[in-house]
Amino acid sequence: MLVSYTAGHKSGRRYAVPVQYARDGDRVFLYPGLRERKTWWRNLVDGAPVTVRISGRDVRGRAVAIRDDREAIAEGLRAFLCRFPKAGCSLGIARNAAGELDPGALAGHAEHVVIVRIDLEPERQSTSAA
Repeated sequence: MLVSYTAGHKSGRRYAVPVQYARDGDRVFLYPGLRERKTWWRNLVDGAPVTVRISGRDVRGRAVAIRDDREAIAEGLRAFLCRFPKAGCSLGIARNAAGELDPGALAGHAEHVVIVRIDLEPERQSTSAA
């Protein structure tokens, strides 16, 4: 997926970043690994309008980088790990015998990560190429 946003109060420069994503209905979750080395997500801390290129279509939405809400971060991590189950091993988030994510490990990991949540605008979809 490609996420596009405008950064800089003065420059108004437009950026487009390719990312892995997990979709859950009208929400998309991004997990910026190595968050301390990446800066793009910081432009979304206060929330920002974005356009995502998903499944060959441009869809508008509102993105917010979540750093302090453990419950919201756990929700995003859960969605991301359902889409990319092998990522749980590298993150140290175990699954029980039934294959469910360990809530304790998920909550503990939520203290140390950033999740970007994008709420898509379902009624306002554009099919133009960007």
